[in-house]
Amino acid sequence: MMNTRPEDRFTWLQLSDLKVGASSFDTDDFLRDLEHSFRQTGPWNAVIFAGDTVDGGIAGELSSGIAQAVALFEQVMRIAHGAYFLAVPGNHDLARVKSPAALLLRQWPQDEEVRELVWAKDSELLNVARESFGAFETYLGELMKRFGGSSLHWGEIPGEWMASIPVAGRRIGIVGLNSALSQVGQSPTQKAQGPALDERQLASACGADPEAWSHQHDLRVLVTHYGPSQMNRVNLNSVLGNRFQLHVCGNLHGGVRTPIQEPHGLVLETPPLRTRRLDTQKGYAIACVDLAEQMLDWRVRSRDRSMGWNDGIQANVAIPGRAKSSDDKRGFRIESIELTNFRCFPKFQASFRQPSTLPGEWTCLAGINGAGKSGVLQALCVAILGEPLARELGGERLQRMRRRENGVAHDASIRLIVNDGGGSAVADLKMTIGRDGSIGVEDADRWLPFWKQLNSTAVMAYGATRNLSPFRDSRYEGMSADVRRLMTMFDPLSQLASAEVLLTQQQPGSPVVRLFAELVEHVFDGELTATIASDGALRFAAPGRNGVEAVDLPDGFRSSAAWMADYCAVWCEKNKDKAAGASLADMDGIVLIDEIDLHLHPSLQRQLVPKLRQALPHVQWIVTTHSPLVLGNFDSAEIIALDREAEGGVRRLDRQILGFSSDQIYNWLMGTPPTGAEIEKQLEASERGAGPGDDEIARLLEMSPKVTAEEARRRVSKLTGSLSRLKP
Repeated sequence: MMNTRPEDRFTWLQLSDLKVGASSFDTDDFLRDLEHSFRQTGPWNAVIFAGDTVDGGIAGELSSGIAQAVALFEQVMRIAHGAYFLAVPGNHDLARVKSPAALLLRQWPQDEEVRELVWAKDSELLNVARESFGAFETYLGELMKRFGGSSLHWGEIPGEWMASIPVAGRRIGIVGLNSALSQVGQSPTQKAQGPALDERQLASACGADPEAWSHQHDLRVLVTHYGPSQMNRVNLNSVLGNRFQLHVCGNLHGGVRTPIQEPHGLVLETPPLRTRRLDTQKGYAIACVDLAEQMLDWRVRSRDRSMGWNDGIQANVAIPGRAKSSDDKRGFRIESIELTNFRCFPKFQASFRQPSTLPGEWTCLAGINGAGKSGVLQALCVAILGEPLARELGGERLQRMRRRENGVAHDASIRLIVNDGGGSAVADLKMTIGRDGSIGVEDADRWLPFWKQLNSTAVMAYGATRNLSPFRDSRYEGMSADVRRLMTMFDPLSQLASAEVLLTQQQPGSPVVRLFAELVEHVFDGELTATIASDGALRFAAPGRNGVEAVDLPDGFRSSAAWMADYCAVWCEKNKDKAAGASLADMDGIVLIDEIDLHLHPSLQRQLVPKLRQALPHVQWIVTTHSPLVLGNFDSAEIIALDREAEGGVRRLDRQILGFSSDQIYNWLMGTPPTGAEIEKQLEASERGAGPGDDEIARLLEMSPKVTAEEARRRVSKLTGSLSRLKP
């Protein structure tokens, strides 16, 4: 859309009035046009639905209608690739309740006493509202949890929420409010009596003082079903003040319009996807905000019965208020991957840029051995290499990536969504691996220039073995350099040259040596430092030891130093024009690491990821681990928990684990008891009378980091004596 860097944009798809049951609707036609729009304007950070999933709020039909809507929205989210799904209810999304409390709710817009009753403790009016919007909360609420999860805050009134979305060092705040509350006690044909909002709705949805909330976000967006033309404007302006810049709404039953400036913000009305009225323009909208320049690019796709889909309106307008600027520098980013019949996956899909509460861009693949973690990294490597470099991996190696079932190998496919970093649309790369390891690429000629550009980025991959060598591995000298750099991901015997091999070839004070030394010191916090000695040799200093060669370092230091040196050398090679004056914060690229904690002492595992977040904030990291000490440093949105028993092979996390202990991560996330198996064997043997006696078992269980073996023996002896005296 806009000719700006992707990190300076916040883009969303805007839908309203699906109204299942209102009239015929060609789903396939809509989805085809949506895919066309995505290629032109993506990636999308959010999909916002402004209400009215069904045509009528008849209780018996409501759930089935909303379930049909959810099925369509799930297809939309497959196109949107990792965006948030956010929705507010409309006046057709509720079951009409016949009760005195429901009738009283009709007075919500005009009667302050009624609004007080809603917020009272154990409010009957609030319970009626929850009953009325129950189907919406159940179906669309669940969808929002799947595509927004732990980053959402839910308000007291059904259908109200706040999403805080981090984008390149900025925070985008989106609040959804229920403007249809007064409709609970009305018939579907009754007009809303000037729907009104209450400031307590805003405070409840924000989870904080609305004024403080607005100062915490660089762009603030309100979402309601009713727009200002249907609402009490005086009330609207007094409640919202200047806390919002944009107001997304639906319920548009007239012509398609450009954004309208109101006192409380710029209003973006959404055309209906479907309506009974024949004279209403139907369609959807896409909005893109240039966060640096505070400009809005607004596009409406409308559907004409004779002409099909076309651009109904395009507008570029200024947004009131300014967002904070950002100096973030970023290049290519992997948005998502979709695998079919690749390695162990019949079908797999994952997004690598989910909104996180933590800095940097990290994804951690977690799961038991054989769950497919390494397979996902291999698929990423194949797709990143592209055509023709991926062929250099060899037909035999590529053929092994095809999933076998009952002795039959299926053709594998990889679909990779990559943000090209140049301000244009994302690249949708599709590859297949067929018989004999042959590679097919959809629209190969179109993507050849793109792959050449992508291969100018520092893309590194390090396999789980990472065998270190005092020499360069010469077995793959015939391959292109970009392929050689990824070979440890495919060949467990492939060797990674040690840091000494890589750096002694550099001149003292060279950018590679300087950046490597800074990175080592930052990540290991002084426990390891690196210098080039007067004889040109690389030397390390560790606690109690100086002048140590790389080969004599402990394995954890040696392995980590090797890939860090490799990354620094490749980045400087790919960025010769800016390497001389570069700092760690200037370095970017994509780094894939299998078992990032390899050989590291627990104290270093615990701090590795936070230190790398600080040192290299503009690198995209996709890593795997089995270590709970490493996993405990990830936002739940950054973890892809592979689980064969879960739908789609991925377990969705419904809580943060940042405060979990290692034992809790072992138990809850990894499904593994934190104690050794030997104590379980001894307990079982003891119960059969074939193992240690009761006193010995009690002593083993009594010991802890605070209780020695001797103290445990005394405690058991004392307890045994007490019990014996109690016997008759």
